[in-house]
Amino acid sequence: NFTNYTKESRAETQRRKVFWRFIFPADETDFHKYSDFFFALKIIRENSCLFVVPKNITTWREKSFFTNRFPVLRLREKPGFAIKSVMNKALGLLRLFTVFSICALATLAGTQTAFAAEKKSEQKNLPATCVPASRENLAWWKNMNDSFNATARERNAKIVFLGDSITDLWRRPAKRNGGKEIWDERIAPLDAVNFGISGDKTQNILWRLDSGNLGGKMSPKLVVLMIGTNNWRDAPEDTAQGVKAILEKIGEQHPKTKILLLAVFPRGADDADAKRQTNEKLNAMIQKFADNRRVFWLNINKVFVGKDEKHKLSPSVMPDLLHPNAEGYRRWADAVLPTVKRLAR
Repeated sequence: NFTNYTKESRAETQRRKVFWRFIFPADETDFHKYSDFFFALKIIRENSCLFVVPKNITTWREKSFFTNRFPVLRLREKPGFAIKSVMNKALGLLRLFTVFSICALATLAGTQTAFAAEKKSEQKNLPATCVPASRENLAWWKNMNDSFNATARERNAKIVFLGDSITDLWRRPAKRNGGKEIWDERIAPLDAVNFGISGDKTQNILWRLDSGNLGGKMSPKLVVLMIGTNNWRDAPEDTAQGVKAILEKIGEQHPKTKILLLAVFPRGADDADAKRQTNEKLNAMIQKFADNRRVFWLNINKVFVGKDEKHKLSPSVMPDLLHPNAEGYRRWADAVLPTVKRLAR
């Protein structure tokens, strides 16, 4: 009954999103006889309804009258004529999509949570030497790391020296027991950069690699790595795992980059020194990581120690029995550069 469909009821219908349902007599096929029919069509248009074609419309003229004006939802099995809301259909699909999305997100979140928990569990089982650790609480360390990342973003280098203070002091002048002059003369021209930071351990190198030391435009042909002497408090087995983690991370970031893994330099007065013994145990383990395809091993320690049976370390080469002076850096360059040049071709 369309007679009572006033402007007020129309506004109420739109406000409540309630859509009218119209039923016509089942025994009539000529719907054009109804004076209210065209008013019904107006209501249908205004409320964005779907038209349902009744089975008892038989003539093409009658079918086309409806189907040319409204989308056909389905043919009813029983006689009659009804109108259903497009919004109902859309809302139903939206509800189904929402439920599916919630289920999918819940599954994804559960998977990610499980993965994070598994990763956290794995890290708990790893020694500290293998878990990336920052030293950003030290402003000077953060500044150096940031400068390395900036260099990596801006340019590529053919060779990267990566390590701790022994590598870091290539940038210190000879008058302060460093190797800057030798670096500038013999290594820098090879398109090399120095990414050494004093005091770093294996876990700090791992963190630096994650932070972007070899990111950006940096894709070196060779990384010269020496690390581990600052891990002297850790078991050599744990430090070796940290070195292996570094090799793997560099391989993940740059599969084609070769790595020259140097034996950790000797320290202490002679072979009886406990820290030197720790380094020697470490060297015996990490040399096994070399495959001579991507990772190459080089031990140049003999150039620093005496030929006596105790292999004494002379203060004339390492004044503090740990860091080389200008003479020590000269010996280092002499011993390592032929291999560096060959691998960086």
